[in-house]
Amino acid sequence: MQYTQEEDLLALHQELRGPMPREVLARARLAKRFFQPDGRLRHIAELKIWPLERVLAEKYRMPPPDAAAVAGFLLPMLELEPARRPSAAAMRAHPFLADRA
Repeated sequence: MQYTQEEDLLALHQELRGPMPREVLARARLAKRFFQPDGRLRHIAELKIWPLERVLAEKYRMPPPDAAAVAGFLLPMLELEPARRPSAAAMRAHPFLADRA
């Protein structure tokens, strides 16, 4: 079956981050187009859960400590809840960058 780019992006996000937060779905104007009432994707039944840290270690062959550090830096920026997403200034002060300055 062919999926839209939007559906594919939503699936990829869930494979990396887990289920879509209910509070995000409750405010999403197009939630009914892409999600079932229980929060599962409407047109993509099976997700291949592959958290970012594992993607970095397995696909990109990063040593596990490096994969954990990179994932710890990137994942907050992928937060869907805007109030919980760090600002650019906060990310600039993230320990991951401080260790590399």
